[in-house]
Amino acid sequence: YGIENEANLMSVNDNDLDIRTDNFSFGAEYEWPMAGGDSRISLGVAWLVVVGWAVFLAGVHWSELTMNMTDRVLAPENLFLMWVVFPFIKGVHEFVHAFAVKRLGGEVHEMGILFLVFTPLPYVDASASSAFRSKWERALVGAAGMGAELFLASLAMFVWVSVEPGPLRAVAYNMIVIAGVSSILFNMNPLLRCDGYSILT
Repeated sequence: YGIENEANLMSVNDNDLDIRTDNFSFGAEYEWPMAGGDSRISLGVAWLVVVGWAVFLAGVHWSELTMNMTDRVLAPENLFLMWVVFPFIKGVHEFVHAFAVKRLGGEVHEMGILFLVFTPLPYVDASASSAFRSKWERALVGAAGMGAELFLASLAMFVWVSVEPGPLRAVAYNMIVIAGVSSILFNMNPLLRCDGYSILT
C-alpha cells in the first residue's frame, strides 16, 4: 500500500512537472495571478488599456506628432533610422503570428529573412492556420501581428512623450510611424493581400 501510494505520488509530481513545463511553452494554458482568469482575456484587457492610453496621448500631442511629418520622415538621416528599425518591428510581427499558430495547436515549419532592395524582411509560414476549423482562430492568427505592432507603437508613444529630443526620441517616433500608421494604412486594409484581407477570408 505504501509503495503504491508512493508510486501514485511520483506520478502526480511528474504530471505537475509536465504541467509547469507546458505552461512555459507555446501551447500553454495558464492564468495570470493578478487577473485570476483566462490568460487570453487578461492579455486582451492589458492590450486595450495600453493601446487605448497611447491613442489618448496621440490625440493630446497630435499637432506635435504631425507637424512637418513628411519632411521629418523623408529626411535622409531618418530614412536610415527607419531602415534599421523596420526589420525589428516586422520581426516581432512575424514571430507573434508564429506564436499564435502554435498557441492554437498548429505547426510553423518555416521562419526566415528575405532581402528586398537590401532591406531584411522577416517572414513566417503561418499557412497552417488555414486548417483551423474556427474562423475566429484563423482571424486571431491574422490579427496577432497587427496587434503586436500596435502594442509596440503604444510603448514607443510612452517613450516619445517622456524623453527629451534626441536619438531615443527619434527611434520612438519612427516606431510610431512604422508600427502604428503603416499597420493601420496597409496591414489592416482589406483591399490589400495583407493581414486585414486574411482576417476577412
